[in-house]
Amino acid sequence: MRVEEAVTAITEAVESEGLLLVHDQRLPSVTALIAGEPVRGSWWAHPLSNVIYNALGELDDRFATCKLVAGKLTLIAPRLWADLVAVGAGRRRWQLDALSGADLALLDRVASAADPILLDRPELRAAGKRLEEKLLVTSEGVHTEDGHHLKALTSWEAWASNRRVIGPLPDPDVAAASFEAIVEGWQPGTAALLPWHD
Repeated sequence: MRVEEAVTAITEAVESEGLLLVHDQRLPSVTALIAGEPVRGSWWAHPLSNVIYNALGELDDRFATCKLVAGKLTLIAPRLWADLVAVGAGRRRWQLDALSGADLALLDRVASAADPILLDRPELRAAGKRLEEKLLVTSEGVHTEDGHHLKALTSWEAWASNRRVIGPLPDPDVAAASFEAIVEGWQPGTAALLPWHD
């Protein structure tokens, strides 16, 4: 399969379903779609890994990506972006209750920052990972001038503004139910893999 064909297949799947995991052995995923079967272990060892990687790179701006289902990277169609922002920015108890003071300080810093916050220290990386797991921030990989690959965090409000997600957001619980309906359609019980059910 060529990259162009993979881009088309992924786009059609995400736009049809609304969500698609990047990699999973049981649930609908980019890797299974492109490989034609579930990929065991790391997809980087698969013969089509370059096609998968390059196709995902082509789709960077077309779909949102966050660790939505089972803590794994999930592609989200634009029609669900308002739901995603509503859930992420909702600041519900499931998001905040287990956070430390350092986590909350980083969250406040991200919320008030004009630019993404680079996770360039170990303590920031640990706090950033917890914020990501709770969908409180969105992240992107960045390459630094000295050749390191780091994450940078952005608030959902800033992300929504950059992506032109406009209009009133749905109630976070209604938005969460939208995602639950999609993943339950994949397999009964799969909604339990969404982060608010941890």
